[in-house]
Amino acid sequence: KCPECSTDLVKLNAKDAAWRCPNESCPTRAWRRIEHFASKGALDIEGLGEKNVIALLNGGLIQDVADIYNLTAEQVVALDRFATVSANKLVQAIQAKKTPPLARFIYGLGIRHIGTQTANDLARHFRTLDALQVATIDDLAALEGIGEIVAESVVEYFSEQSTAQLFEKFKNAGVWPQAVQH
Repeated sequence: KCPECSTDLVKLNAKDAAWRCPNESCPTRAWRRIEHFASKGALDIEGLGEKNVIALLNGGLIQDVADIYNLTAEQVVALDRFATVSANKLVQAIQAKKTPPLARFIYGLGIRHIGTQTANDLARHFRTLDALQVATIDDLAALEGIGEIVAESVVEYFSEQSTAQLFEKFKNAGVWPQAVQH
């Protein structure tokens, strides 16, 4: 059982060693996804570490990574952890990351099996998020360093309804990664 939400843990496939919480609404999964998105290796959003992410989630201000872009300083300052200056700095830091480099955005999404190097390889090859979204398993597996497991993981991520909803929220907030130039 998940220690946070009590959902039965599962292995995604028989070869997996790790047990995972499948509950998309699990609070721990939510803050880990957001913390990863904001981490130095991903979008590098200063001030959006574990404690602040948990405060924003517990305060009902965000539910996913796209929600951070709709935060206002007025909303944030209402939380116990924030004064006016820190709330303004956090909102400004988030707004400054609305058009991140594609590789950092891909990595920040937390797609299973995608580390920084693979995110860089995908960004260099596909050059836009739109092109990556429609890539097939064969398109992906043809790339050096990308095997079938990684290719399946990417295709599965982009085929999920929750991903489509997340990307719609990103677009509505004016967030989209930069295309990679030649």
